[in-house]
Amino acid sequence: MADVCGKLQAFVEAGPHRGRPELQTAYALESVLDEVCFIVGPPLSVG
Repeated sequence: MADVCGKLQAFVEAGPHRGRPELQTAYALESVLDEVCFIVGPPLSVG
């Protein structure tokens, strides 16, 4: 699950979106995906 839940920040910062308003949206999406993986990951690994 760690491979799926990796940080997207490095990909976003290196891409063509640097300095654009969509960057803040990408950071918010990253935070949501991190939290979903944090909640869903443990039950999936045990079950």
